Amino acid sequence: MEKDPIEKCNVANLPEYAEVLIELRSKVDAWMSRTKDPLLKGSVSGIAAPDWQEQFDNSTAYSYKRKP
Repeated sequence: MEKDPIEKCNVANLPEYAEVLIELRSKVDAWMSRTKDPLLKGSVSGIAAPDWQEQFDNSTAYSYKRKP
């Protein structure tokens, strides 16, 4: 976060972060199991906001360049 505060660069697949990636994924998996996260069983149905779905589909949902 210090080097890339708006998280523009995804470092997850860089070799120097391999151990961190494994550790964090393990922690998320354990947390999901402990909390009985429904996503462990697959997609969660619900009513999605059309704008959000469009942004998710075109990969801009998490973009800081999103139109206001």
